Amino acid sequence: MTQNPLQQYFRQPKIFIGLPSHGIYNKPGSFDTDVDHIPVFGMTGMDEILVKTPDALLTGESTVKVIASCCPAIKDPWALSNIDLDMVLTAIRIATYGNELNIKHVCEECGTENEYDFDMSTFIDYYSSCKFENKVVAGDLTIMIRPLTYKQSSDFSLRNFQMQQRLKQIQDLEDENQKNVELSSLYGELAKLQNDIFIAGIEHVNTGSVTVTERGFIKEWVENSDSKLLESVRELVKKNQRTWRSPTQKIKCDNCGFEAYLTISLDQADFFVAA
Repeated sequence: MTQNPLQQYFRQPKIFIGLPSHGIYNKPGSFDTDVDHIPVFGMTGMDEILVKTPDALLTGESTVKVIASCCPAIKDPWALSNIDLDMVLTAIRIATYGNELNIKHVCEECGTENEYDFDMSTFIDYYSSCKFENKVVAGDLTIMIRPLTYKQSSDFSLRNFQMQQRLKQIQDLEDENQKNVELSSLYGELAKLQNDIFIAGIEHVNTGSVTVTERGFIKEWVENSDSKLLESVRELVKKNQRTWRSPTQKIKCDNCGFEAYLTISLDQADFFVAA
């Protein structure tokens, strides 16, 4: 095949990043390069269209396609661990638009709309310094947890969204008996969803003599264990969630001086716009 004469104008990697997980929570062969030196390209015009597509955003499909386009060394973006995801999305934004992110925010005190500029390279530094704690010892048991994959997280989020939509429909029912029946059923499904998320985050359980990885056995153990036994696992999960949230930014209103803290969400269309 004849070489494209425009190839010299193709986009080139803008930055290189190391994954916070160092690839620990990804299956072998998930990357085409060293996980501590992944090249990141800026978005194409097609990528920018994808991140503005509501249905694709809801299912996670647009995020996956953009990661595949901008980080081709990541062979299966769906399998990317959640603790790596925000680092990757931040790097893609920097590679596309530069370090500066402009955010508009309405002051809670006086209603004035202010604009703030944030240096996204500090987010890269933050995620690079985070540590995922994965072990809980409870008596004779050692429980090892792991972050969800982006596929798992997206599927759970979609299930939750669908249930929230059903809840709105149920609230509009005029028949109180039917409403109560529907609500009872829905709350049961919501409880099951939370349990499924919890189980998915358990990698294995070691009893001292055997390591249990079978998902069915772990599910049965979770559903039949004393709540106090599992509370330490839930607390560690929550601790990791707090650690891996995007760092809050202190802001001050130019009009009234009111100070607040702003959390920037990374997995959404608003994040991928030019400053």
